[in-house]
Amino acid sequence: VSVGIREIGYGYLPLAWASLTAYWLSLGMKEFGLLLERLPDTFFIDTSISLPHIAASDGAVHNVQTLLMLASIPFSIALTQKLCDDNKIGSVRFGLHAAIQVAGALFT
Repeated sequence: VSVGIREIGYGYLPLAWASLTAYWLSLGMKEFGLLLERLPDTFFIDTSISLPHIAASDGAVHNVQTLLMLASIPFSIALTQKLCDDNKIGSVRFGLHAAIQVAGALFT
């Protein structure tokens, strides 16, 4: 029985989800805090008061993105290990997938 990437590829999902979340996280952390301040301009309402706003710095966004990617590695490796065990795949192929996942997370 040939086991392909289709069966083992599900192990990459936590890494893919974390990567997608980390990509959009910067938009959420930088722009969502400005929502209250920009809302009156959207509806052409003139406000003479200053509304509160919160925006994350680039450093804070990068730290959260890094933590998210690093936290996804164990989940991705654990799921890949379970899939390899269920499909009777050897430790060499599991090690290769684990190395690819760690490299992918580090270079993302």
